[in-house]
Amino acid sequence: MKITIPANTDVETNREKNVSKSYSPISHPSAIGYFELVVKSYPFRPGGGVGAYLCNLQVHNDRCSIDVADELIDDTGIDVNVVPGESNDGTCNKNISSSIIAELKSPRMMHGSSSILNRWKHVGLIAGGTGIAPLFQIAKILLEANTEGGVETTVHLLDINRQKDDILMRDEIDTLVRENPGRFFVTHSLTQPDHYSESKNIEQNTGTHNNEFKLGRGSSEMALDALPPPGNGDGSTMVLICGKDGFVESWGGAVGRAPNLPDGTKGNKIQGPLLGWLAQAGYRASEVFKY
Repeated sequence: MKITIPANTDVETNREKNVSKSYSPISHPSAIGYFELVVKSYPFRPGGGVGAYLCNLQVHNDRCSIDVADELIDDTGIDVNVVPGESNDGTCNKNISSSIIAELKSPRMMHGSSSILNRWKHVGLIAGGTGIAPLFQIAKILLEANTEGGVETTVHLLDINRQKDDILMRDEIDTLVRENPGRFFVTHSLTQPDHYSESKNIEQNTGTHNNEFKLGRGSSEMALDALPPPGNGDGSTMVLICGKDGFVESWGGAVGRAPNLPDGTKGNKIQGPLLGWLAQAGYRASEVFKY
């Protein structure tokens, strides 16, 4: 989903151009009348600020509500109208007074199909930071699906963050673990633990919340320990990776792009060869999809 803040919406940052950012809903696609996003706020920078703008909107306030149209606009997007909101000090923020445009992107094709149901017996999800968002939704879809007469999928999530406090949606992840015993397995890995004792506890595998904790950004050994094993190309296994470009490249190789279209739109992403830790662990290109 592409979120666009129109030009001159936020006078404080004096934007003269539209700014946009893509977000992946975490709510189930069957949800009616609403969608949920994970939005992280960063300090303003030229060309950015969408996350901070959204995070400054106030919830359940008559003067800063968001209305979502009942129907898609031209089958491509949802009009999200924003009325004046409040700033962090509780006063009315007069700068927030325009419309947010939320456009739905075309379905993501994964090795020839946009469907994720009844395709794989084992799915591995590797999330780096905010890359958890689309993968959490995929986990929900797979775990909540009616598998009668179809394929029941087991899901392994490897969620990598700097510190424990950086783990997004930890409570929601724990809930999925409790609700899906024997089907949903979670491993957290921390790259910069904030305390020596925390590092020692992780090394001794004394994590809590029904999750296992590890240390490090990744390795072939971590892949084999936290994810379903390679399926030797038999079609039973798929591993999805989502995170920043460098994170994805370390795990599975860089994602390329086709040339830009005549109208200036970015070309489609190209998976490229499978490299990195997953290749070292023995996975095949047909078993990996890079966001």
